[in-house]
Amino acid sequence: MKRYVPLLAAGKVLGGFGLQGLLAGAAVVGLLRLAAALFALRREFGPRLRPDRDLLKRQLAYALPFHAAVIVEILQTNLHFYAVSWHFDAATFAIYSVGCLQVPLVDLVGGSACNVMMVRMAEERRRSGNEAVLGVWHEATAKLALVFIPMVVGLLLVGGDVMVLLFTTRYLASVPIFMVWSAGFALAALPLDGVLRVYAETRTLLLLSGMKLAIIALSIGWFMKRFGLLGAVLVTLGALVLAKGLALLRLKRILGVGAARILPWRRLAAVAGAALLAALPALIVRAQLAATIPRLAGTSLTYGVALLAALRFFDLAGPRGSAATHHAGTDRAERATCGAEG
Repeated sequence: MKRYVPLLAAGKVLGGFGLQGLLAGAAVVGLLRLAAALFALRREFGPRLRPDRDLLKRQLAYALPFHAAVIVEILQTNLHFYAVSWHFDAATFAIYSVGCLQVPLVDLVGGSACNVMMVRMAEERRRSGNEAVLGVWHEATAKLALVFIPMVVGLLLVGGDVMVLLFTTRYLASVPIFMVWSAGFALAALPLDGVLRVYAETRTLLLLSGMKLAIIALSIGWFMKRFGLLGAVLVTLGALVLAKGLALLRLKRILGVGAARILPWRRLAAVAGAALLAALPALIVRAQLAATIPRLAGTSLTYGVALLAALRFFDLAGPRGSAATHHAGTDRAERATCGAEG
């Protein structure tokens, strides 16, 4: 039914109801979905379908902190934009917004892989315990790193040209912001929120989201005074790095493993080494080209070819490496939604 939401909403707007009609249309679709779900459940379970107080308590104990964490996460994710718009004029805010360019691949691959990882972890936890869960975690992080670490290195190589190509030279001031912002995409290789949800650690997610919000709210003013627009990005990414570190410590305690086993360190280092090695010939090619489009194309092509060669050299492009996103597009019907960042 989700596919009909835009149609109904657009019909409300085109029918002359405006923004209120758009919101009303979304609410109507939500009610229709609820009615359809209840009807399907009623047909499936018949008179056995009735509320269960104990199950409801357990569900609320899990869901309420999680949804609260999602709300806080939304606030802290967007707080730096509001802070910049408050302290600077519209033109400066536009430069900042362009610098914080979103890359859809991050959410597409990271969210999909996290969802499937959660399903597999829940199954392994029931069947085999924490050791099997650790194996799934290592596999997921290694595969996501194979996507995001080379992507970040590539963006650092051609980020300036991408900014100019998409937004013209008027937004050259956005380039340093984008460079710092894109470095944070590497953290998507650690889907810690999904692991914590498997262990029903939704209160931990809420605490981490609240901590990030508090850090950003209390320090973003000083960072912007000290570092300008870069300060807003630095404090936002800094809060995220701290939250990821604390979530990793929590996972370490849950799984009962040491620091040497909590992540596939050797594989992560090999991926990073391959990406950095591939960047060397790309930098040489980049230095020989002056025009934006030829430089962007030449650097990207050289980096891509060198990266594939480096991955093969380090044996990262074989069955274990080339399947980096194998689970990202499968088992869609079994997915749970990855929510607040850990």
